[in-house]
Amino acid sequence: MRTVGLFGGSFDPPHVAHVMAAQQALAQLDEVWFVPVYVHPRGKRLARYADRVAMCELAIAALGPRARVSCIEQELGPCVTLDVLDHLMPRHRETSWRLVLGADLARAATGWRGWNEVASRAPPIVIAREDSDLSATKIRAVLALRAFDLAAAALPGAVLRYIMSRGLYA
Repeated sequence: MRTVGLFGGSFDPPHVAHVMAAQQALAQLDEVWFVPVYVHPRGKRLARYADRVAMCELAIAALGPRARVSCIEQELGPCVTLDVLDHLMPRHRETSWRLVLGADLARAATGWRGWNEVASRAPPIVIAREDSDLSATKIRAVLALRAFDLAAAALPGAVLRYIMSRGLYA
């Protein structure tokens, strides 16, 4: 039986801390699937879904074939983690599921709808954030100023080039 970690998030944009978290999680997993949120649960405005998926694919390329991007939330429409598990588990019976969470999100996760069921079906792997100052919000602010040299330390190179080529976060 393979073990797959679901790593959900806005990934707006995916940054080096996301990649490092996935790399750490892979020490306990056969695969990690990035699951970009299709519709933010609190209505937060996000970059286009297709752009976030493309950036995730670029961000995880260096992790090799054990990392992939899942568009399950686009298939399901507005949903929560429990809905994703409900959809995936019967289709992947040979898979044991885990949920990859940053320590900051793990504290809030206990308030998610169906959290006890989620934690039972996909026990969390909590990843400590080494650089707690790194956030997508701050990265977007830097990108809005077109300070690409400052953003370069926080983003995988291919992600930064994608953002620049499409004028995202301007």
